[in-house]
Amino acid sequence: MRCTPGDPCGIHAPAGNLLRAMVMALPRLVIWHRPRRPRLRLLTDTRPQQAELVLALRPVVREISPTLEAAGLEVSSIAILPTLTGSAGEPLQAEVEQVNGSNSFTIRLAQGVSGTLRRPEEVAGALAEELLGLYRDAAAVTIVRQTPATVVSSSN
Repeated sequence: MRCTPGDPCGIHAPAGNLLRAMVMALPRLVIWHRPRRPRLRLLTDTRPQQAELVLALRPVVREISPTLEAAGLEVSSIAILPTLTGSAGEPLQAEVEQVNGSNSFTIRLAQGVSGTLRRPEEVAGALAEELLGLYRDAAAVTIVRQTPATVVSSSN
């Protein structure tokens, strides 16, 4: 059934379409403003081991990413690989790659170094060191004091 010029449906249809478009666009606006987190790529281990890695790495990424973003840096992805080697074949713990001279970086971490499998907490610690290193370089941070670790040996 068509609307005639005297029917109210001619007035309400455009308003309804506008309302429908606004409702459909709202989730996109909310997602658009959400802070971006680096994509985590796990290219190693079994699913349970990957779940342990994710549990260890997510808090590091969640805590340090806003600081990097405030410094104008972006970590586009973080990849966990079985092993990493340098150009001379030496084993590496981590590798940071800058994308085309921009402020965007890719981080690769080795889960195994020299044949030894590292625990998820060790991989998370290595990621934290690399992310903080990026921040220090970008923000021109100067370390003014370092305190050595105290090693307590247990005597029986």
